[in-house]
Amino acid sequence: YYAIKARNEVGNSSLSSSLSIKRLSVPKISKIVNHTDGVKLTWGKVKGATEYIVYRKTKDGKWKENGYTTDNYYIDSTAKNGKTYYYTIRAYGGSTKSYYNTKGSKITYLAAPMLESSGWSSSNSEVDLSWTKVKGASGYYVYRATGNGKYKKIATVKGYKNTTYIDKSYKNARIYKYKIKAYNSKTTSGLSNYHTIDYNF
Repeated sequence: YYAIKARNEVGNSSLSSSLSIKRLSVPKISKIVNHTDGVKLTWGKVKGATEYIVYRKTKDGKWKENGYTTDNYYIDSTAKNGKTYYYTIRAYGGSTKSYYNTKGSKITYLAAPMLESSGWSSSNSEVDLSWTKVKGASGYYVYRATGNGKYKKIATVKGYKNTTYIDKSYKNARIYKYKIKAYNSKTTSGLSNYHTIDYNF
């Protein structure tokens, strides 16, 4: 609550009427990454906040509201591949908004590829993978998981136009899952959708 007194060399006036404000700290973006569904932002929770407002701009543009969330993360699904964006967050509680980081956090969005096909070759001795091109990519990473295990990178495919890979390193009596990620010198995309290959035959 705040009130004001006027003063001079003789003395002070009486107090003015008061106004109140809830102090909300500025949210700090802790992580900004390319996600399968867009750009994903994560920040620390602000005490007293009930909602967060996400703002976005381009280098020479103005801050514009991009969305609201009650969580401390947000995915911008409207980001366009190859474009560079700046993001900032304001906390909101009742009728009060926090200030914001005027500089923002920067990222160039690289879209995730779409894994289109996977299957046995005619000789049943290898699996062939194929995915969509991602404009702006320098190449692609191939990931594989066994059953419900964690995905591990098994190959790097260099070149924007090279969108196939042949996996010859399988073992019999196993179920493998595959995902693809695009990369360039600045960033990586989120992981693609997955395809499953059952080697139990």
